Amino acid sequence: CEPTPEEASQNVEQQKIELETLQSIYSEEINVLKDDTEYLININPRFDGAVQLILPAANPTLPSRDEAAVATPTNLQKSTKVTHLPPVVLYVKYNRGYPSRRPPDFHVSARWLEPRLVTFVT
Repeated sequence: CEPTPEEASQNVEQQKIELETLQSIYSEEINVLKDDTEYLININPRFDGAVQLILPAANPTLPSRDEAAVATPTNLQKSTKVTHLPPVVLYVKYNRGYPSRRPPDFHVSARWLEPRLVTFVT
């Protein structure tokens, strides 16, 4: 449902305050795209040293029906150590109903995650 004219005006004001706050926090990572209603934030994963990254295997090795073995995490996953990852990108678009009636429209993407895993994150 659409906001009332008063709510819409308040929404725009709250959106401006929110965007200003995000710009003060993510000054180098935020990129405003359109009329202060759309923006991208590049969230850079930071960690000290190498970390173990565990992802589902592209072609997991499953035991045959004849084997009594049970599938274990090791044959369903692949892992590697990494010291750097590309940013996770958060795209946000404010709509007329945000924040009084609806959440903002958003999309999360990461080059190093399969789309189904990005969906899991969101």
